[in-house]
Amino acid sequence: HNARTGGVLSLVSDAPHAQHLFRAGDVVYATSPHRIYVIDAQTTTVLKTIEMGSPVAELAAGASGQRVLASMPSARAVAVIATDYHAEVARFYFGDEHVRAIAIDDTGKRALTTNGHVPLAGLNPAREAVRYGGMFAFDPSRLPSEQDQVRTGLVGNPVDIVMMPDSRTSFVVLREEDSIVRLERLESGAVRQHHRMTTCRQPEQLELIRNGRRGIVRCNAGHAIELIDLEHNELIRHVPLNGRVSDMAVSPDGKQAVLVIPHDGSGVIGMLDLESYELSLHEVNAEPHRVEL
Repeated sequence: HNARTGGVLSLVSDAPHAQHLFRAGDVVYATSPHRIYVIDAQTTTVLKTIEMGSPVAELAAGASGQRVLASMPSARAVAVIATDYHAEVARFYFGDEHVRAIAIDDTGKRALTTNGHVPLAGLNPAREAVRYGGMFAFDPSRLPSEQDQVRTGLVGNPVDIVMMPDSRTSFVVLREEDSIVRLERLESGAVRQHHRMTTCRQPEQLELIRNGRRGIVRCNAGHAIELIDLEHNELIRHVPLNGRVSDMAVSPDGKQAVLVIPHDGSGVIGMLDLESYELSLHEVNAEPHRVEL
């Protein structure tokens, strides 16, 4: 679609049942129940189809763009895809764990995935997700047979992960514990848990603001977002809102955050200045749910 007028520019008919779109360099990966379509961003033609065999929940791209990680909860696995020729090169299995959220650091040699799950609106998460939450650390640049599986128990439904640029520190969101846990990756490959930081109710997403090593958290039941100093584990600002924030995104320069607040048949787009923390709200005539930059 044209971003200015909303008119349809082209239609990709060779990618049926596409559910989510992820940008990977000059191409777009469209996930479907059993495959990933590789679509050229300029011509909107399907370049290749990657057979996965299971639905893909999330994709995470490394900073170099050479590798993309795809989590597959029903297969209890994470696939590693090479973006230079768009093919799966490795697959990590995690026993009986339905892994979903996934993150990769800037070096491409450290990755984390969790078995947490955000339930549908109005429903409670599965009891197993709360009591037996866990996070797995692995190296996507090496074959699964060349490394040990590292699991860290995280009680409280871990639903999102952020990795810091130092490749050692990461943060995991615990939705049912209303908190964020700081993790440290040791040289031995083990992961050490540090103290928890309390957030607003039901945090579901954490984004890194690289300017100043800050984090921004959106809370489902709390109807708010919070700015956090990740280095000193301090709350910078609590911003209450008049509705549930369904998604948010931080601009690449770290100066602005875009918030999505849906209502019945309508909604609001919030623009938060990350320097002055001033928030401006803009009503829209449709019900927005997601935002990408």
